[in-house]
Amino acid sequence: MDPISWLRHPTRHRILLAAESRFSATGFDAATIEQVLAAAGVSKSHLYYHFPSKDALLAGLVRLRAADLAGFAGDWPAAALTYRDFLRILVVERVLRPALVTEAWRSVAALVPAPLDVDAEVMRAALAPAS
Repeated sequence: MDPISWLRHPTRHRILLAAESRFSATGFDAATIEQVLAAAGVSKSHLYYHFPSKDALLAGLVRLRAADLAGFAGDWPAAALTYRDFLRILVVERVLRPALVTEAWRSVAALVPAPLDVDAEVMRAALAPAS
């Protein structure tokens, strides 16, 4: 099974979506595993069976979303609005953990025609807190 299919398994995917929500809302460092567990509805042992650490959870999320972003084929506005929470995480973690998010940034760069062509309103909407 390829790595992305492995991440899309229903339980792992649910855990990753819960992690994305918590990391976006509070930041990676402030988010707790207990918050992710509650949001995903899984036990601690179940989460750690799939992702042995919080860093592994972030790495899995980065791999999954990099693949998802690659599927937008240059449609930056749609990608930015669809993956607003992930892009917020990506901006913060690029500063704190650049090696971890390089793959995802490549996928984002492929969507943006040229850095100056990105509509500022679209970027602000993408990075604004969800309402």
